[in-house]
This record gives sequence, C-alpha cells and structure tokens, in this order.
Amino acid sequence: MESKHSLLFKTLVVVLVPFAILGAGLPLCFRQRGFSVDKIASNLEYKEAWELESMPQREQENLVHEVFSQPFYYLDAGQQCYAFVSEDQKYVLKFFKMHHLLPKMWLNHFPFSLFESYRFNHVEKKQQFLEETFNSLKSAYDCLRNETGLLYIHLNKSRCLKQKVDVIGRRGERYSIDLDSKEFVLQRKADPLFPHLLGLIEKGEDQRVHQCIRSLLQTVVVRCRSKFADQGIGIRYNYGFIDDQAVIIDCGQFVPDESLIYPHNYQREILRVTSAVDQWAQHHCPDLVPIVQQEAQQWINAIQLPVPPPVEAPDSES
Repeated sequence: MESKHSLLFKTLVVVLVPFAILGAGLPLCFRQRGFSVDKIASNLEYKEAWELESMPQREQENLVHEVFSQPFYYLDAGQQCYAFVSEDQKYVLKFFKMHHLLPKMWLNHFPFSLFESYRFNHVEKKQQFLEETFNSLKSAYDCLRNETGLLYIHLNKSRCLKQKVDVIGRRGERYSIDLDSKEFVLQRKADPLFPHLLGLIEKGEDQRVHQCIRSLLQTVVVRCRSKFADQGIGIRYNYGFIDDQAVIIDCGQFVPDESLIYPHNYQREILRVTSAVDQWAQHHCPDLVPIVQQEAQQWINAIQLPVPPPVEAPDSES
C-alpha cells in the first residue's frame, strides 16, 4: 500500500502540473505577433558540417559593404523563415523562425508518458527537421548555387562579418541585427514563376517564354543529376526567374536520392513540373500549353541512358 506521503505527492503533481503548463503558455498569448529579433535568436552550437570554406577577402568586403550596408524591408514569412528584400531589390535575406524550429528540450523531463507523443513531435521531430533543413541548404550552396541563386549561407555563429544590418518590419518597425550572432541565408531576388511567365506573354515575348520554360526544365534536370530530390509541395512558390534564368527559391527541402542517377526518374520529375505548368497555362494562358509540351518532349528525348562503368581487368599475376 502506498504511503500517505507518496499519495499526497502524486496528488499535488496532478493538480499543479496543469497550472504550470498554463503559466508557461501565458507569455505566448501576449507575445508580439509577426517578426521580432527574439524569434530568430538561437542557442545552436557550432557544427562543422554546416561551415563554409573561407570566403576571399574581396568577396567578403563586397558582401558586407554592398549588400548588408543597405536596409532590408519585410517581404514575406513562410513556415521556416522571415524574408526581407534589399532596398535595391536585388537580394533577399532570410532569417530562420527559431521559435518554431528549435526543439523544446525541457519536454525531455516531462514526467508523464501520456504526453510522450507531444514530446516526440516537439523534440526529436523538430531536431530532425532542423538538421535536414540546414543540411539541405549546405548541399544546395555546395552543389546548386547557380540553380538556387544562393549567395551566402550562415548556419554557424561567427565573428568574421562584424556587421549589423537594418531590417524594417511589416509595420515599419526598425531593427538592427548583428549578423554574426544569427543564422541566415542570402539569395538573389527572383521573380515568382507564373507572374513572370504571364508578364512575358502579355508583352508578346514568345522567344523569352520558350527560354524560360527551357531553363525551368533544365534546372530540374541539373538538380536530379546532382542526386537531390525536392520535397517541396509544389512549383508555384518553389521556383522563380532571375533574368529568365530559372532558380529554386526554397532550397531547404532537398534530400539526397541516389535513385535519381537513373534518367527515367528525372524524366518523371520533368513530367511532374510540366504537368503543374500545363495546368496553370490551361486556365490562364492556353497558348502556352503547346510550348510547355514541346520543351518537355525535347528534354525527355535528349536524356540518354547512362553508360555503364567499364569493368576493371583483374590484376595480372607476376
């Protein structure tokens, strides 16, 4: 039989824990909505796998003086990042939503198995998602910089930039952010996929429309040949154009996929992207449909089966 002290302790825990949870959640109710500096702050430790090679001095000076010396204005917010566009409209600076991405480690000490599923979703699952996102960005920077418009990624805290950047929030509030202390991504600004195509069509720029579709499918092929699958849910927001050159805007959902070495797999990717563009064109610009189908067919026909590696001859006996 349980002692009175043990029973009293369990009763107090059952009664007090809900109030503790309520107390912990109250600050969230009064937390400032939208962007704030505390939402992009983190206690992430250094990870060698996310480190970049040393940047040449001239390139770093250009990054600091040309890019980060100008203010950035609130552009949009997604599931993972807050995005700001530079005053000259050339660059997009993305800060991570650390208040969403960081795992809630205190849940590891939660006493009840009743909340095990909640703990798993907010600790192990978040930790895995964060690492997959950063690994994807590092792979994209290393292998697909031209196809993503990535200029710089800063996934480890540093001391080399020695630069603050001014960002202006949605309501005009101004923040001065120390770049060394924050994780961020810098990309060239791209025009959204479908508005860009529609603008060219309205101007009668048929040749440029062909070039854009060709570039879009080429970007898909290059990604597949680099053995990266894109887990993004669609192309509407994942792809865009920089001077008619297609780029992948959201490059935080790449995963290595060795099966993409086989051409029939990235032929399937071409058809997936073509189908999405085709559906949009049927509703907004039927004249674009044959162009899309023609360019897709040319890419599919151009893809050849891989040549098998040569068989090595056995070592000759002496």
